[in-house]
Amino acid sequence: MEYLLYWWKDTSHTDPLTEGYIGISKRVKRRGYEHKNEHRDWWRPDLECVILKEGLSQVEARDIEREYRPKMHIGWNIATGGGHPPSHKGMKFPGRMQSGKDNHFYGKKHTEESLKKMSESHMGCTPWNRGIPRTEEEKDKMSESRIKHAEEKYLEIDRLVTSGISQTKACKQMGISRGAYFWRNNGGRKWL
Repeated sequence: MEYLLYWWKDTSHTDPLTEGYIGISKRVKRRGYEHKNEHRDWWRPDLECVILKEGLSQVEARDIEREYRPKMHIGWNIATGGGHPPSHKGMKFPGRMQSGKDNHFYGKKHTEESLKKMSESHMGCTPWNRGIPRTEEEKDKMSESRIKHAEEKYLEIDRLVTSGISQTKACKQMGISRGAYFWRNNGGRKWL
């Protein structure tokens, strides 16, 4: 499905580079409904939606959106263009977030039927970040995080083994293969 670039504007607005809200979507009607519910601070029924460009790939749409909104807080946009929309950024919530026991779905599970429907609804959808290359800084940060979490697992296996649990059981419990554990403990040398 092709993307389009849209502009929500007041009737007095004339410049999409500085006024109104710029966004991209595959389905403008649905996105308009979402804006109506999410952005009550600027949404009014008399606003009009103008399609600026259509027939774009996701990467093209994000690039053009970035040209219209190169930095934060231009017009009604909160974030810079070309990225994934911020989740609840700038919104105020009464009390604390609905998590844990406060969440209406706490302790419940989806039925097999609803899980199947959710799975089917995502079939054929392209992830928002597909085709957007990661920077070296992002790659390094992800690598450091992965190494840190793996090291924590190895230390837990060491603790379990010293407490009397077999290496095989400890590795299985932590989701690490015995070969990887052996490799780590022997300085990266291969199994002989």
